[in-house]
Amino acid sequence: MKRAKGFTIVEIAVVIVIIATLTGLVLATYARTQADARNKRRENDVKVLKAAVQGYYRDNNAFPQPSSCSTGCDTSTLSGSLVPTYIAAVPSAPSGANYQYITDSTNQKYAILVTREY
Repeated sequence: MKRAKGFTIVEIAVVIVIIATLTGLVLATYARTQADARNKRRENDVKVLKAAVQGYYRDNNAFPQPSSCSTGCDTSTLSGSLVPTYIAAVPSAPSGANYQYITDSTNQKYAILVTREY
């Protein structure tokens, strides 16, 4: 009796399960790597913004206060105060929530708020 050549259904199912598992692992790792890269960009953007705001403070003895908002606002409103003297362009967030800029009532303290992934 001759045996037919080829793969059994069980062998094919095992291969499909292995390929699906490996694909899932690769996709999860890729998504995490992309999120890490965006978080690094956010950190670098904050460093650039901090240097620009500190330069403004050094020259004006107060932190920039955008006219369009009083407490917290999008960092893009800083472009009138910082561009082009202190920074070429105000960075925007790679994805998700925009960066926020807040000063206290005495305009002697500030914060840049960033939403990180994961």
